[in-house]
Amino acid sequence: MKIKKIFLTASLLTLGAVTLASCSSSKTKRNTVTPYGNLNLDETLATAGDLKMTVGQYYDQLRKSGYNVVTNAITKELFKDEIEVTTALFNNETRTDFINNLSKEKLALLECTDESGDSKHEQDKLYDLVSDTTEANEKYLELRKKLVKTVHQSLSNAIYSTSSAKDFAKMKDEDKTKAIAKYIDTVAKDGIFITASDIEEPSIPTDTSYFTKDDDTVEFSQATLAKLQDKINDILLTQGKNLAGKKGLYQVADEEYIYDEKTEDDIKNTYYLFKDTSIKSRYENKLKNYGTYNAIIIQFNSRREAMSAIEAYNIQEDDLDNAKTAYLNLYNDYYSKSITSTDDDKFIYTVNQDKDDMSDLPSEISSLIKDTLEDGDYLTLPRNINNKYVMAMRISTEYQYFKDGDSSKQADWSDFDDEQKAELENKIKEDLITETTSYTSKVEQKRIEDATIEIYDPYFENSYYNSYSDYYDLNKTSVSKNTTSILKVNDFEYSIEDFYKDASKKYSTNIITNYFELEFANSYYDKFVDMYLIDDELADTNKDALKEDISKFKKNKNQTYGKELGLETYLLAQYGYTNEDDILKYYYNATKALSVYKSIKVYDAWRSAEADADGKYSVSAEAKTGFLNNLLNTGNSYYNELFSINLDHILINIDYDGDGSPDDPDDFFEGKSDAEIADFENAVVELARAIYNEAANPIFANSSYYDTLKFIKTRFEEGAELFSDPSLTWDDFKDYNFLLTVEQLASSSDITQTSVSSFVKPFKDYVIDLYKSVSSLGDSDTYKKEKTSEAGTYEYENGKFYYVNTETKEGGFIEDSSDITENTLCKTSFGYHLLLINSYTLSSELSFTEDEASEYQKNIELTLRSYVDSDDKTQKINLNISSLNEPDGDEKITSASFNQFFIYYVQKANSASTSLTTSIYEMMSKLFDESISKYTGSEFQDYLLLKELD
Repeated sequence: MKIKKIFLTASLLTLGAVTLASCSSSKTKRNTVTPYGNLNLDETLATAGDLKMTVGQYYDQLRKSGYNVVTNAITKELFKDEIEVTTALFNNETRTDFINNLSKEKLALLECTDESGDSKHEQDKLYDLVSDTTEANEKYLELRKKLVKTVHQSLSNAIYSTSSAKDFAKMKDEDKTKAIAKYIDTVAKDGIFITASDIEEPSIPTDTSYFTKDDDTVEFSQATLAKLQDKINDILLTQGKNLAGKKGLYQVADEEYIYDEKTEDDIKNTYYLFKDTSIKSRYENKLKNYGTYNAIIIQFNSRREAMSAIEAYNIQEDDLDNAKTAYLNLYNDYYSKSITSTDDDKFIYTVNQDKDDMSDLPSEISSLIKDTLEDGDYLTLPRNINNKYVMAMRISTEYQYFKDGDSSKQADWSDFDDEQKAELENKIKEDLITETTSYTSKVEQKRIEDATIEIYDPYFENSYYNSYSDYYDLNKTSVSKNTTSILKVNDFEYSIEDFYKDASKKYSTNIITNYFELEFANSYYDKFVDMYLIDDELADTNKDALKEDISKFKKNKNQTYGKELGLETYLLAQYGYTNEDDILKYYYNATKALSVYKSIKVYDAWRSAEADADGKYSVSAEAKTGFLNNLLNTGNSYYNELFSINLDHILINIDYDGDGSPDDPDDFFEGKSDAEIADFENAVVELARAIYNEAANPIFANSSYYDTLKFIKTRFEEGAELFSDPSLTWDDFKDYNFLLTVEQLASSSDITQTSVSSFVKPFKDYVIDLYKSVSSLGDSDTYKKEKTSEAGTYEYENGKFYYVNTETKEGGFIEDSSDITENTLCKTSFGYHLLLINSYTLSSELSFTEDEASEYQKNIELTLRSYVDSDDKTQKINLNISSLNEPDGDEKITSASFNQFFIYYVQKANSASTSLTTSIYEMMSKLFDESISKYTGSEFQDYLLLKELD
């Protein structure tokens, strides 16, 4: 076996780079001829009206875009066996079918075999899949499940931006629809054309699913997987490369030594990756992460609360049986449970490479169970961890590697027999290899170095050489234009026709669309020069710059590309075209003309009247049916959505699983009966009513409700008596381990139509409904302060509780605790919200309507273009305003006219300072900026142009 040293700079799991000598020189003679095979370059490929695109023009753009297609073909060939094995693993549900479809040599890839005849350990494979044994079947199913899970999670991430089944279950239908639409657009750019109906909604795992709830992975239907086969193939390719990396690492790991600033003696004696001492050390370091822990954990909100709760149970040291009973009763009382045994699933925490039931716990609590407490250890007094007071008992632990139900609690390496050690050793090796995926790149480099790779297209060869100059040798002779292959890897040839087909599938739409857009816009270039919209002097400047650039390249003075690359390849790499004429025509001129044309096209599409001979435009006509009037109407639809409100809230969290963090009420409802859910919601309502009654107590009359709620939160955590009802304490309201959070939701600025979007949807809808309800009261609101800070703003001295019925959408001020019900509290994934209004501001007194009798349009004169005077080429727009944009004197503003909107738009479009008052300008911005952006933006421009091109 060939031994190479691999250097680790940080740990056993992070492999450093292997430096190989460069096998080529920048002075090497290189191929500069582009092979076209049997392509007819002059053949017309596509047309748009009178415009046409030839195969030659199209093929050059395929070359510019298709480097990834070429590297993909090389990778598929270099790792073809591993990709075949990974694909077979994904497609075959049983080990028998898998074995029947693969040769012995390919089976050995998945088993990870050592090189025969030169192994320092007795086994020649990491695990055995060939033997017809229960262990072989279980291992196959385990490996397959990991791969299938990876595929489903990758697809879920790509489509829904989450791989978690729990998070997916919380997504709203409209969010799923938007995610699918976005994904369809994304994959279309890769030549994968699907519809929304092709992506069936994935299922959430149940006990009968392929995945379980613990896997937390959505499961796509077979029909959906079939539609996404191309994306799955990409995933399997990556997994095939990783398999090669794992096998490569396994073959050399026990032969190579690894060090991290160690002496030579240390290296030889201690740091073999698979050496016995390393295996033992790995086990001892990772032991706590391979166990099933039986533990009871209780988290209190304060020390006083904890001490009060444990007082009744008198938990003593050195009395495990009584302590178990006390802990169980304490847990049941505090979390309102009725668990009868300490062996209940609620107290079982499985921890291994694929699963960690303690991951939701604060790390300090997880460490307390795994590191600090031994089996049979428990706390007799609460311990402060992350501002929670914790009582914890570690009852027992069963380690993953004990065989045949061995319940021994000893886990020292010396306690294992030879068979157990062998099983454990393989498990640790598998973990090490699985975690060390960085070795894949080393295997890829070695395969490139060992393979015979010839790339015949100089553009692709240059790109590949830049990435793999130490492993790839440049072609030293030119090829014929009639050469039929793009590349050759050993005996595999990738033909020009195959590249043409594969690259077309991925890039054709963008290439053809972009070409015709530029070709179409180029026909307007001279016209735009005449109109001074394009500077004619710039064309000569571009031409001179290009000639200078080419001269510099030919003299080998370009710092990025050497002249041996060939001029045609250089121009394609630098500019995207292979000759000077196309570069000037498309890269410079047409691109500029396209930008001008698109902006004009937007204006032409949205206006209804033509400018007169002098370039002046009829504002009177525009105000009725034209471009600005369309924008006005589009933006005006947002008027009723504007709002501004200042809110505080108190949030009732539920921590039903006792992990110290709030839980989603819907998760708590899962599996519960209607009666159990009703009991829970009644407990929430009773707590919310008690909070309201306490806050409304006269003792707090001189304090703001916000300060009062903060004080109530503190009293709640202490379990203190209620001022409003001394016969009760706050502990009487903790049946479900409720927590309280008090927040100023708009501490720096009011919640508006923009900022409300940052909240979860139920809360966003509740706030909007609340605003609609309270703002409808206007001057009839008897609770507002007599004097407000500005017109249209309503304030409340100390805040005011308000509710909205989530079913009827009707709302009102809370005047009695009976107004609080399960339908008037706002429920989100964080818990239940009770809201306070501090102030709100009406949208505006401005009403965007037009007075038909008005003559204001006549007071505005707009010159769109002023290019008659050749000395004034820079002047594009003149705006003359002779009308006032504000009423005279103290007259109240009751309307915002088209006049004012016209001024806003023109000044904004030209980045001019506004002449409008601040209030009108801000209102215009809120209403119209989105519509202006939407209907003057690039997407709308592209739509109009493609419609024009047909």
